[in-house]
Amino acid sequence: MYINETTLLCVSPRVPGESDDYSTEKVKLTVAMNGQDFNEIESEAYVTFIGTGSNLGMFKALLTIILLGLFLVALFYFL
Repeated sequence: MYINETTLLCVSPRVPGESDDYSTEKVKLTVAMNGQDFNEIESEAYVTFIGTGSNLGMFKALLTIILLGLFLVALFYFL
């Protein structure tokens, strides 16, 4: 909704999953006064979405891989 020349009011779109699935995302902002003609190519505006999720997902996966690798190395060493 157009408020004035410096203010827009917009509703964020529905995203799949739970709110805890998302932590921080930087997305490009595009505006269409008619709801259809978005100018994504020329837009240089970004919005940072801050969700309720955690950034630890990738860290946990990496830690699991490292520990699994160390376990396999130890297993082969003792055999």
